[in-house]
Amino acid sequence: MIRKSLLSILAAGIVCSLAAAPASAQSPPQKSIVCVGSEDLPGYGPLSFRFFDGSRVDMTDKDGTTTGTWRIVEDELVLSFYGNTVEYRGAVQGNRLAGRATNGRVTWNWSVQLPERDPAQGQEYATPPPGKAY
Repeated sequence: MIRKSLLSILAAGIVCSLAAAPASAQSPPQKSIVCVGSEDLPGYGPLSFRFFDGSRVDMTDKDGTTTGTWRIVEDELVLSFYGNTVEYRGAVQGNRLAGRATNGRVTWNWSVQLPERDPAQGQEYATPPPGKAY
């Protein structure tokens, strides 16, 4: 099975925007997809993921921002954080990315909105959908 980038999977049939991630003085800005939503883990709520090409993902919740990894396992997106002790699994459901998460003790639901592409703002896909070129 050929490994596809998350950005190309999201771009193929899902409208999404790209944002420039903050850059340090030593590195150029990276393109990313930001998805915002929530989780029903008690004591938590607002949730966002910033997906980068490669396998990096930043999660922001009530504890702040932490960096993890993403991968595709069959038809499922798997996000891993905190040394793989916290895992979010989900799939695209219409204009949302949603699923279940676990920390090994508790399991909860999460859902984030896939942002819409706005050509007027100069936003483009990270990689073109199949059969398209930019």
